[in-house]
Amino acid sequence: MGFKDNIRRKENISIIGFMGSGKSTAGKILAKKIGFLYIDIDTVIELSEGMKISRIFEEKGESYFRKVESEVIYKIYNNTGCVFSCGGGVILNEKNMDMIKKSSIVVFLSVNAETVFERLKDEENRPLLARGDREKIIKDMLDFRQPLYLKYSDIAIDANSITPNEAAKKIIGEIKLKINS
Repeated sequence: MGFKDNIRRKENISIIGFMGSGKSTAGKILAKKIGFLYIDIDTVIELSEGMKISRIFEEKGESYFRKVESEVIYKIYNNTGCVFSCGGGVILNEKNMDMIKKSSIVVFLSVNAETVFERLKDEENRPLLARGDREKIIKDMLDFRQPLYLKYSDIAIDANSITPNEAAKKIIGEIKLKINS
């Protein structure tokens, strides 16, 4: 029995973590390695709204974005055999996470504030970081969200000093351990 057969107990893998943790890149690699469909929730939101996430935040606000995020989650989590890359704030809504956990093995890519700052220091399309001192915003948001990421994850991977390919390999290894235990 192969990896795909063993994982069917939960049907999907969802990757959570702070912005800049490598969810999208590692998720694409992971999906390819295990033969699952890759779905980036933020991309689905952008397609459904016809605009970039940064513009949604700018024009309609964070609460509108979170409402649309919930709607998208409830629609796409009927699929199986998927690797989902979740937005960094998905853990802020308990109902979203209940839906995600019901049909997924949830993997948390953990990064510290210094890593996030280094990875995102030149990015302009991060609306939550455009509100002042980027380093302080990252630290404060990460301090608040870290316990939630841990609460909702089945597996945590330290992604501070590994490549997305290494992260995908680690995820596969950790899921195999979890399945076989």
